[in-house]
Amino acid sequence: MNFKALVIWAISTCGALSTQAQSKDSVLFTLDDTPYYSAEFKRIYNKNLDLIKDSSQRDINQYLDLYVLYKLKVAKAYELKLDENPTYISELNTNRNQLAERYLTDEKLTEELVVEAYQRSLKEVNASHILFLTKSFADPADTLKAYNKALNLRRDILAGASFEEMAKKHSEDPSAKENGGALGYFSVFKMVYPFETGAYNTPVGSVSMPIRSSFGYHLIKVHAVRDFRGERSIAHLMLQKAPADALEKNKEVEAQINKIASDLKNGADFEALVKRYSQDTQTAQKGGVLPRFTTAANNAKAFEDAVFALQKPGDISQPVETNTGWHLIKLLAMRPIPSFEEAKVSMENNVKRDSRSRVINKQLLQNIKARYTVVEDHKLKKQLFGLVDDSVYSNAWVAPKTAEKFQKPLIAIQGEQVYTAMDFLTYIQQNQSAYRAVQPLSKALDLMYEKFLNGKLEDYYVANLEREFPEFDYTVKEYREGLLLFDLMEKEIWNKVQTDTLGYTAFYEKNKQHYIQRPQLELAVYDFDDAKAAKRFAKAWKKSPELVSATPTAEGVYDADSPEVIEKKLPLKPGLYTHPENSKQLIVLKSVTPERIKELDEVRAQLIQEYQEDYEKNWVAALKQQKQIKINREALEAIKREMTSE
Repeated sequence: MNFKALVIWAISTCGALSTQAQSKDSVLFTLDDTPYYSAEFKRIYNKNLDLIKDSSQRDINQYLDLYVLYKLKVAKAYELKLDENPTYISELNTNRNQLAERYLTDEKLTEELVVEAYQRSLKEVNASHILFLTKSFADPADTLKAYNKALNLRRDILAGASFEEMAKKHSEDPSAKENGGALGYFSVFKMVYPFETGAYNTPVGSVSMPIRSSFGYHLIKVHAVRDFRGERSIAHLMLQKAPADALEKNKEVEAQINKIASDLKNGADFEALVKRYSQDTQTAQKGGVLPRFTTAANNAKAFEDAVFALQKPGDISQPVETNTGWHLIKLLAMRPIPSFEEAKVSMENNVKRDSRSRVINKQLLQNIKARYTVVEDHKLKKQLFGLVDDSVYSNAWVAPKTAEKFQKPLIAIQGEQVYTAMDFLTYIQQNQSAYRAVQPLSKALDLMYEKFLNGKLEDYYVANLEREFPEFDYTVKEYREGLLLFDLMEKEIWNKVQTDTLGYTAFYEKNKQHYIQRPQLELAVYDFDDAKAAKRFAKAWKKSPELVSATPTAEGVYDADSPEVIEKKLPLKPGLYTHPENSKQLIVLKSVTPERIKELDEVRAQLIQEYQEDYEKNWVAALKQQKQIKINREALEAIKREMTSE
């Protein structure tokens, strides 16, 4: 938290609330003619009760004094028009937008998706698929065609056809020609959400109904489900294979990896052998350490199986052959599967980044549409569609010049927010490139209009969060007034004090007796093994101090009232003294600096702080004189009775 944010938070603990007058709420006090209500005061008092360290401020009378002063400062900030400062407006908008984010999601749905994701993360699915591609904005006829193809092929597979062979023959996933649609094991967040859901919901050995994703329709066959094998930290030593036809060379590579494995069994250091022999240039000089390893579709099966066969940190595998080479794998650490509480934050972030976010956004939009009344001019919309031609596909369409007929209302939200025909035409011109892939033009226009309407509904919702959610209103108001008070104090107090050289110099002259430097003593302390040695030193020192060569235990300059001086009971006079309670310790008092008044430069930081406090006290006193403050004693007593009874 930066300094400004910290100050604003501290200021807001005396905070501001929604000033919406409620007919049944009593006025607690007025500043001139502006009323402030009991409910506002009670809410902020209860909210901050646990934060109040000073017991006197728990007293309602004392807290009311603070609250009235807070409101006086806010009123002053508005009088000075600090709320019109562009920097203030920008900062307030930034804070409001951050606060609004939690209202742009369905918390219940998000929680359900997080729980679902965690439960899925405990399992891994081994599946294959057959893909029938469709365009993102495909015509219903084309979508139905792909769906029926998938459905007919599923019937053939259920009747006995080989899923693998059907994938090689019919799947539009290019890799299927080689792998027969096999995806290997995968877990949560590894596939797009609809596909993942289809895979997790299909029983082992079964073939799913056609599953629609952003790519098209999938048939998914689930081969197996197993418990998640966790994460592991590993290192490896790799020798690269020669081309497949270089049989003799590959025999040499195999012989070398076996020799290295034998050396490891006989006690050779793994990291040293990695640095000497490994041909993985990315990891060799780091002891072969790889990123955290977990199940993934692109892992070599032999390598993955070898990793998870290792039982404890320090274990090293037998040589493992993959397409790229031979490996020796060392297990460094086993990462336990986190609990739900441990994984929750990470899961929630992944849910919001994942394709699941579309589910959340869709639910939010449905909630917004159910909340507001929308009136549309469908006849005008049809006329606007007729103005758009195929030039949108080359990003060349230009909206008509402003005319009266294009200023007609097209959409009205809640009877108060109106968007015109020109607003929609401008949207088309600015966003036409995003719809190049949508055919025919009528469908592209339908999507543009839907996107335009949905965007305006969301804008209206965000703009009216204060009316919809009282807690949001309270919090934004706290930020608004907190920012204002920071700017007010900076303008009226802090900046003025820092530059008021004459003011704080006069304050110094008036109060210089408060900046006393007590007498200072320059000491050297000597500790000896016994009292006799101390006496010998004292005798030698008295004869010729400059010839004494003993090393002091401690030395320095100390204030006369410091513990180091007081416990030695030293007089304020240079000389050699024996500690009053320790005959083995001698103290040489080298010099005494008399008591004095410190110079201004020596106390500048303390002085400015004290001057600021005095300046602010006078400023507050003047502020209280600028408005008439009237406390409703009856309302105040009612609050006290209510607080006492709770």
